[in-house]
Amino acid sequence: MPAANQTSDLAALTGRLQAHVRHLAGEIGERNVFQAALARVVMGLQAALTAMASRPDRSQ
Repeated sequence: MPAANQTSDLAALTGRLQAHVRHLAGEIGERNVFQAALARVVMGLQAALTAMASRPDRSQ
């Protein structure tokens, strides 16, 4: 493969890779496992507080 073709192939590959990275990082966003765990904790606390709010207050 001539050097000019290799250079243009490399430039095309670079452009595609940069587009993928922009899409993953910018449009899709962070995929942090800790963020998912935190979301589960929040949902659990919301469910517990909702359940507590629907119970009669027996302290009186």
